[in-house]
Amino acid sequence: MAIGLVAVLTMPATVAVTQAARPVSGPASRPAVTTLVDYPKVFDAMRRTMDERGRLELERIKTTQQVSERTKQLGDLRRKVAATTEPAARAKLEAELRLASDEDDEIHRGQQAAIEQLQAKTMLELFREIESAIQKAAAEQGVTLAPFPPYPPNIDRMNGGQLRQYLVTKRFMPRPAGVPDLTEPVIKLLNQPSTRPTSAPSTRQSVP
Repeated sequence: MAIGLVAVLTMPATVAVTQAARPVSGPASRPAVTTLVDYPKVFDAMRRTMDERGRLELERIKTTQQVSERTKQLGDLRRKVAATTEPAARAKLEAELRLASDEDDEIHRGQQAAIEQLQAKTMLELFREIESAIQKAAAEQGVTLAPFPPYPPNIDRMNGGQLRQYLVTKRFMPRPAGVPDLTEPVIKLLNQPSTRPTSAPSTRQSVP
């Protein structure tokens, strides 16, 4: 039970996105960038990505401690059941054990759902920042880009896997002819102190 939760916590949403976008053989064999930016590289290089990984690691430690404490309490109760021979007392302890075990399962499900929701929310926030920075970096280089398509109305209800699939397949935008690779300018913008783009311009025209 606890293993599944730890596995989710130790793989931040941003890590999952970058892994999903990379070839199995590793970065050395990746083809030339044909999208507006090297999205996995931008994710990895964002200062906020590092901040979020640290935040999730603290959450992982906190959750692991809580799981360990509950596991110890259940173990103590099981030993009490095993050591009790009087039928009525044993039946009472067994009922307490079942209740405690059910509560533990419910807590675990709640923690799992909360972590998955946090990861998806973080993933979407980071990707929106990247898209805004792409538009700004393009404008600074005298390049006009079409506005990115709107997000689907159910975007906030997608789980981590669904959101990952949507971002990689629908929002890794191809680079039009004549547009330079914007990876480094975007990383520079995103990592400027206290400067995080929040909304992309909506009046840009498409590159012919």
